[in-house]
Amino acid sequence: MDIRNKAFYWPQRTESIQDKQGRMILHYGDMTDSSCLVKIISAVRPEEIYNLARQGLFDLSGYTAEVDAVGTLRLLDVIRTCGLEKSVKFYQTSSLELHRKVLETPQNEKNSV
Repeated sequence: MDIRNKAFYWPQRTESIQDKQGRMILHYGDMTDSSCLVKIISAVRPEEIYNLARQGLFDLSGYTAEVDAVGTLRLLDVIRTCGLEKSVKFYQTSSLELHRKVLETPQNEKNSV
């Protein structure tokens, strides 16, 4: 299984955000590939972007950093490259609260994962 495409194997992860009226369309891409992101953003020219990308295999710390941190920076750079920095709303949603059961709110460094 390709770890970059985990969302395809975890439909329950994205099922809850599917818009039943067809106003929102999910686009899958590789957060480690800027050209992939440019292709999607330039073709769609979205008004809003919700970054749901999150790499969950913690034993791959380098890849986790590439997807979760550098991937977000890549996506922000692609928004600028496509000339959408003044018009697109960007939401960073790859937080623990969306992907795991939250035992305590607000989250802090003492919360168990």
